[in-house]
Amino acid sequence: MSDNVSSGTLNITTLLTPEYRRGWEPLWVRIIERGSRIFGMLGAAAIGLMALHVLADVVARNIVGRGFPGTLDIVQYWWMPLGAVLPMALAELRNEHITVTILTEKLHGFAKRFFDTVTGTLSLVIIAAVTYYSSFSAMHAMERGQKALGAAWLPIWPIQLIVVAALAMFTLQLVATVYRSVLGRAASVPTLAAGLE
Repeated sequence: MSDNVSSGTLNITTLLTPEYRRGWEPLWVRIIERGSRIFGMLGAAAIGLMALHVLADVVARNIVGRGFPGTLDIVQYWWMPLGAVLPMALAELRNEHITVTILTEKLHGFAKRFFDTVTGTLSLVIIAAVTYYSSFSAMHAMERGQKALGAAWLPIWPIQLIVVAALAMFTLQLVATVYRSVLGRAASVPTLAAGLE
């Protein structure tokens, strides 16, 4: 935070800083952003654990001549889904999802706000529907105690529940994005180095 904000003196430059504007966000938006960052950290942890798991398997194969049983199944059914879905809300917060701007790069002002609001709302509706229907699939998998295909020892229903939670977080982040689009505000997006604070 800038020295002007921490010392309590306000001027127009201070009011325009992202650090000061962040305090103007409603509590529910700040809670959603914090949740998005937490889910992003969990996704990063899943990717890190996957890398360590595969590394340990390769080292064991080269030293002992035999890797850990089920490494491919664990990577396929646990680490990859978690690494792919958990950080989706953080990517939305940072506006890092893939976008095609060929039709919108010349838009400014109200037209850009309108387009961002409409596309954000469409994204929200679609992801909310995916979340809703995925929750039924996850509950059904939990009731059956679903296990991995070809690896009956590996339960996958807990991962499906976590995926639904990640999709719900993504849906909430889309709500915050649409809220900002309606008001014409951009998110105070942290840098990559400070994003997971």
